Amino acid sequence: MLYFLIPTTMPLYLADNGIGSVSSVGYLTALSLIGSFIAGLSLTTFAPVFGRMLAPLALMVMAVGFLTVSMAHSVWTVGIGVILLGFAQGFLFPLTFNKTAEIVPVASLPMGISLLLAFIYIFQFISPLFMKGIQVLFHFSSTRETFLLLAGALLVTAIGIMLITRNGNHQSSQNTKLKQAFVEENQQ
Repeated sequence: MLYFLIPTTMPLYLADNGIGSVSSVGYLTALSLIGSFIAGLSLTTFAPVFGRMLAPLALMVMAVGFLTVSMAHSVWTVGIGVILLGFAQGFLFPLTFNKTAEIVPVASLPMGISLLLAFIYIFQFISPLFMKGIQVLFHFSSTRETFLLLAGALLVTAIGIMLITRNGNHQSSQNTKLKQAFVEENQQ
C-alpha cells in the first residue's frame, strides 16, 4: 500500500509544498517504475547475498525513500526519494509472490495469487484514505509529517524483522546442533 502513495498522494504533496506541478507526478511515477525495474533485474543477484535479510533491507530503502521525500525542497530530491521507493517495491513485490507460492498449497496457488493481487489493488484505493487517517489521527498539518512518520515506522519494522530473523536463525542453528547431538548419542 505504501508504494501506491506515490501516484495517489504525490500531486497534493507537490502542490502543498510548491515543489512542482501536478504534471510532475507522471515523471515521478515513471522514475519509481524505473527503480522497480532495476531492482527486479538485480533481485537474482541480491537474493543469494542477503538471503532472509533482503525484505528488511528493502523496508530500510523504502524508509530512506520516504525520509528523502519528506525533507525534499525540489522536484529532483523528490525524484531521488521516489526512485528509492520504487527500488524497494521492486524487491518486495516479487518476494511477496515467492513467499505466497511457498506457503500456499500447489492446488490452491491460483486462488492464493488471485487473492494477493486483489488485496494489492484494494490497497491502492485505500492508500489515500490511509494517508488522511494518519494525518487526522496524529493531527498532522502536512503530508511531510506523514511521510516522516512512515519512514520511522518502516525503519522500526525493518529493525524488528532483522532481530526476529537473526534470533530465528540462531534458534534454528541451536536446534540443529541439539538434533545432531541426539542422533550421535543414540547411535552409540
